[in-house]
Amino acid sequence: MGTHRKTWSKSEKLEIISLAKKEGVLKASRQYDVSQPSIYKWMDLLEINGETSLEGLHSPELRRENKKLITENKQLKEMNAEKELKIRILEQLLKKK
Repeated sequence: MGTHRKTWSKSEKLEIISLAKKEGVLKASRQYDVSQPSIYKWMDLLEINGETSLEGLHSPELRRENKKLITENKQLKEMNAEKELKIRILEQLLKKK
């Protein structure tokens, strides 16, 4: 017996949060068949980070941003490694003198 996890769009999450604020998390949970912890998590994300935090990892914008950040992180690590190597070489040269 397999279970399929529902993915919720940003607009659906906002709709569910709106109902939860008006009529309670329990009612929203039952009406939309979503867990109460998920609703609380979405409410916290919305409060802390705004609506963009509800987009999830499946949005194309976040995937592009994530790819860009991974590339940037790799470049920064390479730069850091080069600087570290230069420092070690300079330290060795100073020890020889």
